[in-house]
This record gives sequence, structure tokens and C-alpha cells, in this order.
Amino acid sequence: MNFQTQSVPLTPVQEAMVAASSKRPWLYLEQIVCHLAQECLNPDILVAAFQSLVEQSPVLRLAIHSRGAAPPAQHIATPQDVAVETLDWAPVSPDDIRQQLQTFLETDRAKGCPLDAAPCFRLTLIRTGPTSSILVWSFPHALLDGRSFAPLLAQAFTNYEAIEVGRPSPIAPEVSNDAFLHHCAISEALDHAAGEAYFARTLDDWEGDTGLIDFRQEPGRKETLIQQLTTHETKALVSLAKATGVTLSTVVCAAWGIVLARFTGRADAVFGMTLSGRHLLENTKTALGCFIVTVPFRVKLDQDLSIGTLLRSVRKGQLEIRPFEHTPLAGLRRLTNVPPGKPLLESSLMFETASLDVRMQDYGDAWQHRRVELHEEDDLPLTVAAYQDEALRLEVEYDGKQVPQAPRLARYLKNLLCELAHAPPTTQLAQLSMLDEGERQRLEFLASATDTRVSEPCCITAFERQATHWPDRMALERIGGGKLTYGELDAAANALAQRLIDRGIAHGDVVGICATRSPAFVVAILAIWKAGAALGLS
Repeated sequence: MNFQTQSVPLTPVQEAMVAASSKRPWLYLEQIVCHLAQECLNPDILVAAFQSLVEQSPVLRLAIHSRGAAPPAQHIATPQDVAVETLDWAPVSPDDIRQQLQTFLETDRAKGCPLDAAPCFRLTLIRTGPTSSILVWSFPHALLDGRSFAPLLAQAFTNYEAIEVGRPSPIAPEVSNDAFLHHCAISEALDHAAGEAYFARTLDDWEGDTGLIDFRQEPGRKETLIQQLTTHETKALVSLAKATGVTLSTVVCAAWGIVLARFTGRADAVFGMTLSGRHLLENTKTALGCFIVTVPFRVKLDQDLSIGTLLRSVRKGQLEIRPFEHTPLAGLRRLTNVPPGKPLLESSLMFETASLDVRMQDYGDAWQHRRVELHEEDDLPLTVAAYQDEALRLEVEYDGKQVPQAPRLARYLKNLLCELAHAPPTTQLAQLSMLDEGERQRLEFLASATDTRVSEPCCITAFERQATHWPDRMALERIGGGKLTYGELDAAANALAQRLIDRGIAHGDVVGICATRSPAFVVAILAIWKAGAALGLS
């Protein structure tokens, strides 16, 4: 196929990114920030270096265009001239530079980035002193995934150094590789019947709507917080992974599943797992483009499970999913019991073997004196990115309105990983704590406190007293909709209790409930108790 004249379709992930950013331009915009403490770059040479980079790399000449009612497509376009915006912050103090940079990045992100003309990126060079500068490179995630950033950034600086001394620039083989376009063409031709069948099995009876996300709140701009383990803890987790025949990514995946399940009061968790997606073609491990995929991944728990058993089970699931990882995510919700209007995924997890800053240090001595930051924002309310640097780094990106409890979840994840680092593989999950020391002490105090007051003879009596005194007060409110006052709840429970009695339920019987977590679930519990029966729980 001649990619100079023919278009190729977007991958499902690219399509989702383009759709999301068309509504909220700040989404899926990548910002690479290079802090150059000992270099004040020349703007003209910088432009020439990136112009050469565009000519060297087919993926940087991609443009995405709409096709009316048909899905958008991409093609290699004739590139326009590269430009750079220059700013002079040399007179500004270091503290003010940090604040100004934050403000600049927010403003830059809000602009989004047009996709219909190549090259689809922006350069901003900020002079911060006589011998220091900051380079900001902004581009759409739909063009490049995380594995593509380091080779292109390194090639740009190689070009700069070559132009500066007047010699030809060597080109890394992966920079000129056009495998991504072949990947897109093959991806379009895939038959997803087997993948849909696989996910229908693994997501069978999954109801979603866990209460983790407050969907009454409109999506807002996201925040990022960072948790970091120690080098010693990271080495201990790697040792645990080796001892159980898995990888560190498996350990982090299992830990996130445990945190979500415990926090939402369930025995399992489903979340998005972002994978490299580089298995359709050979020799694409170092190819450049947006190969990544996101798949729903389910972690099933039993407190009697040992750490080793769970990790091996999770690893088995990670390997089984690989043949089906390109199954379009958009069509999978219909295969589950997730309520209409609610998303299949409420959070996602991404694992990389190194952060961008650490990757860049492999490109020579000059990078030991440069610091590289990566700023991202996707459209899920909660995203965890884990980087296996010398010390494991966790970046939790969250919508503070929809997931105000995200800081607690981030702490729980770190705490649980620290517990795993010090636990043998035979340890049962029930023995692992994810609580902070303060939370643990408060719970222990409550458990040991002695209450000398006369207790209510029955919780139903206490509830009915409340309903009699304050019938119009709100008793239940479900995230996303559904409310009952005490009077309404009591009346509904009485009606259902009478139906149970009419069907032969008697004092001492055990009654189970098969229902989603909702106000109706609470009505059923109260009705069982009012009928004199006991609630059967697994």
C-alpha cells in the first residue's frame, strides 16, 4: 500500500481519542517539558532540528481528516514549516518560573492541537537564563504512544547537535519506520467475534456502577498526585514477582484490583488495562505510532486466596487477553449487565518499565543534565500510571469532582504495595492491610470501646422509630439517581415484608437477595428483617 497517496483507518483507540478531544480539546494532548539547566537553545537551530525530524519520521507527517459520515482516516501529508514560539523568562525568579510554567501548560493544553495538517505539534522555547531554557513539545496522543516519545525526542536533539556543528545527523532506524501504518491497515481487517466471545465470558454478570464515581457531577479538569515507593520496597516487589513467576506489572495490577474491590465492597473489580498493542506485526517493539490498546480486566478475589495464587491467576489473565487485545472497547459494554448510560470502565491502569525521564538518560551523557516531565490528561475519571524506575512511581490522575476520594485510593494502593513487599507469597489476602496507621488506630479504638448505654432490642425497632419521627427526612440517595425518605423506605419495606410472609417466610428462615446495589436492595434487607427472617450473605 502506498501511504503517500492512500488513507488508512484509525485504530479504535485513536478514534476514541479524537472523538474525546473534539469535545474537550485539552484531553489526550501530550506535553513533554524538557528542563535544560545548562543549555540555552538557539530557536533557529531548534526549528531546523524538528523540521529534519518531520522529514525523517513518517508518523510525524500524519494528518487525520474527517470523511463525512464515515469514520475519520489518516494519511501521510505534505508537511508545513515547523515553527517555534519563544518566551523570555530570564528576569523571573525560579519560584515564579515554576508558577508561570504551570499557568502556561494549562493555557497550552486548553488550546488542543489541530489534527488535519502535518506536523500536528507545537514547540515553545522558554529562555530562563543566560545558559538555561525550557522546551515544551505539545502533540496529540492519537499520533504517538508513550514508547514513541523517547526515540523522537532523542533524534530531535541529535539533529540539533549535528546542525550546530555542521555535520550530517545519524538517523535511528526506528525513527524512519512506517510499521504503524501497516498495523492500522491490518487492524481494520480483524474479525472480533472471538474477542467479543472472550470478553462476554470474562465479564459475565458484571454489573458495574460500583459507586466509585459520582456521575451527578459534570466532568472537570483533572489533577495528578504522586506516590513513590522506596528503592528497597521496589526491589522487594520485584523479588515477590520473580518468586511467583510473574512480573511487577502483575503485582501492581493485582494490588489495584484489591483496592477497588475493597473500597467498593465487592469480591471483584473491573478496570481498564492499557497495553502496548504491538503484537499484530513482527518487529514493532520499537516502532513509532499510537499502538496502545485498552481492555477491560477483571480481578476476582477470595480472602482465603494466598498472594501467590492471586498473582498467578492475574498473570494468567494478562496472557490470555493478548490475542483479543484489539477488540474495540466501545462494543463491549452491551455484553455486560452494566446499566444503560453507565460506563463499562470507571478507572484504568497503565504500567511502564520506566518513566520518560529515566528512558531519556539512556541516550547519552547530555541527558544526565536534562530533566524531562510528561503531562497528560485522558477522559476517564480515574487513571493510575505506574513507572518501574529504581523506585516505583505511581501517578494518579483524577477528576476531583467525580472522584473526591481519589487521594485515599492512591494512599491505599501505595500502602498495599508496601504490605506486599514485606509479605511471603503464602500470605492470605485477608492478612493484608491497605489502611493508614491513623485509620487503623481509629478502627482499633472503636472496636475496643465499651458502650454502657442500653442497646436497642432490634435494629428494625430503631429504624421504625426514626421513620415515625422524621418520615420526610432523606434516608437513601444513590449516586447517579434514586432517593427514598424514611417514610417511603419504611412503607416499601413493610409492603415487601408482607409479600414475603404471604409466601410462607417465617421467623428464623434465611432469605437471600439477588439484586444490584440500589435503594431496592436496602428495601429488601429491611423487609427480610421485618418478616422475622435472616439475611443470607456469601
